[in-house]
Amino acid sequence: MKTASIYGIVLFMIAGLLALPSCNDTCSSQDSYASSCGDGIVSQGEECDGSPLSSCTDYGFYQGSLSCSESCTLDFSQCSGFCGNGLVESQFEQCDGTLQNPLTCADFGFYSSDLISCSSDCQYDLSVCHQAGQCGDGIIQPEREQCDGTQMGAVHSCADLGYYGGDVTCTDSCVYDVSQCVGEGRCGDGVIQSASEECDGTTLGGVTCVSLGYHGGNVQCTDDCHLDISQCEEAGFCGDGVRQDSWSSVTALISVTCHAWTSVLRPDSCHAPTTAPSTPRPAVRRSSPRYVTAVMTTATVWWTGSAVPTVSVPNCTAR
Repeated sequence: MKTASIYGIVLFMIAGLLALPSCNDTCSSQDSYASSCGDGIVSQGEECDGSPLSSCTDYGFYQGSLSCSESCTLDFSQCSGFCGNGLVESQFEQCDGTLQNPLTCADFGFYSSDLISCSSDCQYDLSVCHQAGQCGDGIIQPEREQCDGTQMGAVHSCADLGYYGGDVTCTDSCVYDVSQCVGEGRCGDGVIQSASEECDGTTLGGVTCVSLGYHGGNVQCTDDCHLDISQCEEAGFCGDGVRQDSWSSVTALISVTCHAWTSVLRPDSCHAPTTAPSTPRPAVRRSSPRYVTAVMTTATVWWTGSAVPTVSVPNCTAR
């Protein structure tokens, strides 16, 4: 009877031991972790085990070597630099926190003087600047730019800028590059382009009112590079049908030779010679309000005075 009781007690103890939970299932003590740290397997409660599978940059650092401690926790002691530490790591950051030296949009080429700030990723925040625009954004700011990149506005060739040929492009400073246009010339460059211009600015090519046959006046050049002879016309010319006393002799002696064909003629001089020529000079063919009509072959007419008289001679009529 006594033996049976002892046997029962032993069985009960064995059953109790078997009923205890396994440490691998429920244990969370440091002893259980310590028993697995170093086995090269990241187990529950470990950040690493052996060589880390991540790096310093994965945790916001800029550089360094991440390692695993003997207690299987990550060791950041060799990692350095990160955004938010208040130190500007120039290799990685433009700023960090509050700007020590205030900067404006204009410092970055924008057409604005607004202050900029530092973004959460330690870069300059230029969001307030973009509305003002800058050269290179592909948008022409009319008050500041002639062009921007491939955007040329209304200008498509040198001809649109008044040149006679060539291709125009846009510079990095957003103004027209006319280097290919200049060689073609334009009205206003001071050089007479003979194919298109009579003059250019003060360059008149040696032309004067006198060289054009007028008594005087000044030749001008128009904005479109053509001669303006309005002052010359005011001075008049020999043969315009108006006697300019300050430019002609008191006695005008004009020789006209009639020809065998109908023509409109004017004399070649409004000044009287001292004696009549022995051989009459042929009249010069020019258009004029006061003219001589020759209809027959031979006759010579002379007259004097400020007014041209009507003279009837055989075969020749002078008016």
